[in-house]
Amino acid sequence: MLKIRRVFLVCALVCLSLVITVIAQNAPASRVQGGQARGVGATTTVLSKALVTGTMRFQSEGINMYLVVGNEKALLIDTGNPGFISPEEIKALTSLPLLVVNTHAHPDHSGSNNAFAEVYVHEADLESCKRYSGSNVKLIPIKDGYIFDLGGKKIEVIEVRGHTPGSICLLDAQDKVLFGGDTANTETWAQISNVPLETYKKSMERLQEKYKGKYDRLLPGHNDVLPASYMDEMIACADEILSGKAEQPTQTAANSQDPLRAGSLTHTYKSAKIRYNPNNLREK
Repeated sequence: MLKIRRVFLVCALVCLSLVITVIAQNAPASRVQGGQARGVGATTTVLSKALVTGTMRFQSEGINMYLVVGNEKALLIDTGNPGFISPEEIKALTSLPLLVVNTHAHPDHSGSNNAFAEVYVHEADLESCKRYSGSNVKLIPIKDGYIFDLGGKKIEVIEVRGHTPGSICLLDAQDKVLFGGDTANTETWAQISNVPLETYKKSMERLQEKYKGKYDRLLPGHNDVLPASYMDEMIACADEILSGKAEQPTQTAANSQDPLRAGSLTHTYKSAKIRYNPNNLREK
């Protein structure tokens, strides 16, 4: 009988150990999923200070939001989908007065605007942004050349029409960083805008003419950091499409069941890829 009891006790301890191991393995995953649902939490990633001084990236479900901290103010770049980020979470990171700006009006970048009292957005995206911001948010229109003075750090607004009519990039010249929004991602969507691809290309060319050499990193709205040379690859990619050099085998018709991709094509130049509307290439 004693041997049976010992065997039973050993079996019980083994089972308990297995349960604890399973809980321990699943706990981090649960926290990450919870962080993604809320926005920050376990998904917060602090960029290397050697790369960007005083800048944090919040990444959730492939969407990037950035917090830039100066000596007197802080700037939150994009708010993500609804519920992704809140003032309380920002206050845990900085006590400075907070400014909020959208790189463009799409809901995966402006969906949590209703958590903040005021949000800056380019004047051309103002009306679109109202649909996702809520009536309690004061939307403040800005345009090309506007400066966010954070004290010891200035962030300049650069208009880059293409992904939306009011898409902007934001230049931190001090740390040589360009916050790109959805102007240049690993696959940039130009097909969902009424802006012709030709206009988009000209916007990127203007940016490069004035600011090339003033940034060495591109922090996009999705995925990871890109080199500054990526913007030149984007321009070359658009140029090949417009000049007819995009060979048909390299183009991919979109899945017609997805309304956002329906009727679009893609073209790749080196590491840059543009999804575009073949019926909206040239300026009228």
